[in-house]
Amino acid sequence: MFVDKGLCVSTFIVTTLNVCTIVVATNNISYVVSMEVIKDISLEAEIQSKFRNEHHKVLVNLIYTYNYISGCLQKILHDKNVTMQQFNILRILRGAHPEPVSNGMIRERMLDKNSDVTRIIDRLIKDGYVIRNACKEDRRRVNISITEKGLEQLTEIDKVSCEMDKITNSLSEDEANQLNILLDKIRHSTSCCDNGN
Repeated sequence: MFVDKGLCVSTFIVTTLNVCTIVVATNNISYVVSMEVIKDISLEAEIQSKFRNEHHKVLVNLIYTYNYISGCLQKILHDKNVTMQQFNILRILRGAHPEPVSNGMIRERMLDKNSDVTRIIDRLIKDGYVIRNACKEDRRRVNISITEKGLEQLTEIDKVSCEMDKITNSLSEDEANQLNILLDKIRHSTSCCDNGN
């Protein structure tokens, strides 16, 4: 605040979320100016780290973003008492319904290849979402089928699918399509994961 020839000027700055509001008061007249504050959303700012090059940054960004998205999905599914791995298996079984699916096929289609499929299925059986039957043609094979309760549970989860979509709502349709193309390109490119080096 300063005084000049009877003119009193006061300045107040209020910041809320991403908007900075500046209030300038001169005697009995107030002027309000608002401006958007651009938040630094870069990966460097998030994890306070530097990278060897852009390819290194992509790898770290994918891992970091995967964990962020997983956290968002877990919060949504937590209200339905279902884990991400259980949700994945239920969707696989619904896709094949009314035909059963073997343990091996479920393992191949799982998003998380390191999941303990047998243990997850045991829990789903306990909750009444799936059933396990021996295959008549091959007794060494076990068939898994989704129950009506399991289908009903997925229907309930479908009702909050819009909440899942919000995770990537900041992307336009074209940006989402381009990102899918780039992710497919990374996954199908020749890498050390394929040749064992």
